[in-house]
Amino acid sequence: MKVSAVICTYSIARFSNLMEAIQSLVEQTYKNIEIIVVVDHNTPLYEKLKSGFRENTFRILHNQDVKGLSGSKNYGLDAASGKIIAFLDDDAVASKDWIEQMLKSYKESEVAAVGGLTLPQWEHKKPPWFPEEFYWVLGCTYKGHVEKTAVVRNVFGGNCSFRKNCMDKTGMFLPCIGLVGKKMLTGEETEYCMRIQKIMPSRKIIFNPYAVIYHKVPKQKTTLKYFIRRAFGSGYSSAIIHKLLPGDKLKTERGFLWHIFFNFIPRTLVTFPKQPFTAVGQLSVAFIGIIFTGLGYIAGKGINVQRK
Repeated sequence: MKVSAVICTYSIARFSNLMEAIQSLVEQTYKNIEIIVVVDHNTPLYEKLKSGFRENTFRILHNQDVKGLSGSKNYGLDAASGKIIAFLDDDAVASKDWIEQMLKSYKESEVAAVGGLTLPQWEHKKPPWFPEEFYWVLGCTYKGHVEKTAVVRNVFGGNCSFRKNCMDKTGMFLPCIGLVGKKMLTGEETEYCMRIQKIMPSRKIIFNPYAVIYHKVPKQKTTLKYFIRRAFGSGYSSAIIHKLLPGDKLKTERGFLWHIFFNFIPRTLVTFPKQPFTAVGQLSVAFIGIIFTGLGYIAGKGINVQRK
């Protein structure tokens, strides 16, 4: 079964990371893969790729249509010929059996999408105040997420795949959500999975912890300012998603809050006598994360949004 692996990229500053991401796909144990790199509105980066690499290594496309991550994903989807479409972030590295493990979950015909485990690759030391429960701020799998193979509401965009015939029925990713430059809108894959389940209720979305990638975490993403911006943007995006698909009952979000109050807080308080500064820091940051995610959600509920 042919797999189309799509990497969307937009910044020449991430060129070395992009090369590592592509190489991790070239070295996959599963070989029936076409690699598609979609450059988002960046002519110098597109020309550098075109002049430096042969098309038989990977396909290079230049998205000059709808700007942003969703627009670039759609651009790659239009060009893909595989029966499975996989997406990998341009600042991530896939384990050698990433595609092979993904495909194991597609043995069930009811499976429409598969997401995997995303582990942080710290470029600098992990801040002691950063709770693992908030790794989603970094685009990584967070503590409190299901740990075994299971049916889930949605996959996460930098480590996911979809069955092409399900995507044909579902349509495109929505440009009104998803990262656009430095704007912290997220969740295009969440809305997409929820739409799949609305259109095809019998289909399954699977989390497979054996499909592993390593997501790079630069120093600028380990600041409190970035944390707050990303938390607010996540809440804002969630509000947009629930306006577009009002049937969702926030079960996943409620489960996360349950974990925070009945697992994270008691566990962190136990460590207080030995690591008081770390415990206070993580509890404070968790509180800030919840507050700013909630504020983002309230702000997002107040806007008019249309499916475009």
